[in-house]
Amino acid sequence: MDTYSTKVEIDSNKLRNDSLTWVESMRLKNSPYGKYKFCSNGHVTTMSSCFALFIRELLNDLENISDMDRQEWIDYLKSSQDQSTGLFYDPEYNRSDLKGKHNEEYFLHQNTMFCLSALNALDSKQNYQLSFLEKYKDDEYLLTWLKSLNWSNPWLVSNNVMFIMYFLLFELETNNKSVNARYINIIFSYLDSIQDPETGYWGTNQGSSLFNGMAGAFHFYFSYMYCNRHIQYVEKIIDSTLALQHHDGLFSPAGGGGHCEDLDAIDILVKFSQLSSYRKIEVSNSLNRAIHALLANQNLDGGFCYAKLYRYSLSDWKKSIRHLYNEKNIQLKDKFWLLSIQVGKQALLPFIKEYRWNYSSWNLMNCKINESDMWSTWFRLLAIALIDSSDGNGKNIDWVFRKQAVLGWHNELIGMNSLDR
Repeated sequence: MDTYSTKVEIDSNKLRNDSLTWVESMRLKNSPYGKYKFCSNGHVTTMSSCFALFIRELLNDLENISDMDRQEWIDYLKSSQDQSTGLFYDPEYNRSDLKGKHNEEYFLHQNTMFCLSALNALDSKQNYQLSFLEKYKDDEYLLTWLKSLNWSNPWLVSNNVMFIMYFLLFELETNNKSVNARYINIIFSYLDSIQDPETGYWGTNQGSSLFNGMAGAFHFYFSYMYCNRHIQYVEKIIDSTLALQHHDGLFSPAGGGGHCEDLDAIDILVKFSQLSSYRKIEVSNSLNRAIHALLANQNLDGGFCYAKLYRYSLSDWKKSIRHLYNEKNIQLKDKFWLLSIQVGKQALLPFIKEYRWNYSSWNLMNCKINESDMWSTWFRLLAIALIDSSDGNGKNIDWVFRKQAVLGWHNELIGMNSLDR
């Protein structure tokens, strides 16, 4: 019979103080307040500023900002909005600095979402209307656009949908644009129609791996819950997500974890454990295993990194391959050899001292994989906060989640509208 594992105790004062100390060390001094670097030797960007704000909000630190500093932060973010389109452009942005799969539209929509969300956290709002959104307010255009997305890569394209969903909800709530409800429902209806009944994710019935599907589905579930929209295949979602946990406690198929994928899986498990009692003990134990590994990703400087990869032993290699070969891991239908190569790559990465990554393919947000950075610090703290808040025995820290339907949103009372049938 399954039993609950012992809850992990967090040194809450140390975790909070060390994290805030690192965030403050990234702030540009002798400059208007609110400008933060992405990492120690990184650039100041508007997204880094937003991530710093979200960390401070999560750790309940915004009340410590003076009125003057708050206004300077607001002014800094507002100054990056383009009047004609409503999009937010980083002052350092140059299209030629995007090197990877994220195109300019993706980048600008993402930057705009974070700036709007950050202004909301500061009890402010943008100067100009979101004119760029108008083309999506057409039934035929919106549906054609949704169908044109490459659903074999849901991790990527789900972001595009999440951005538009956020903007529509944002206008609906802040500008009382009730017509937006129509377009929001078109998106939900289309997502319902293509959701995979075998996994509860999107794209896994169109060539995606289970892992890729999970990382994509995360971008949709919180909007469903925020809008109190019925979610299909709840038990399949829980099964699929539990199947992805690696023996190290995190959720990268090749081991070692990653800031996005770990948060994605943990957010799903926490939220759905509030909605359903299905496999409740297994979910709780899974989260308890994960928090050990999450805390290990905090560096001595107080920040968190993308991942602390370790050198694989033969035993680690065998466990990783066995994990991939698990029959419950649906991604293996046609992805085994591809993912086996990923395991090999992951095993070799610790030997590459200067392995680096770019946030959203942008050269100006580049750092070492084991170096503290603003995005990883926010997402790893958010994952810890979700697990800590999911325990009925009380929280270690008075976490503050985002109030909008956006990354960082969580409602600890959502279980009052249980999806159990």
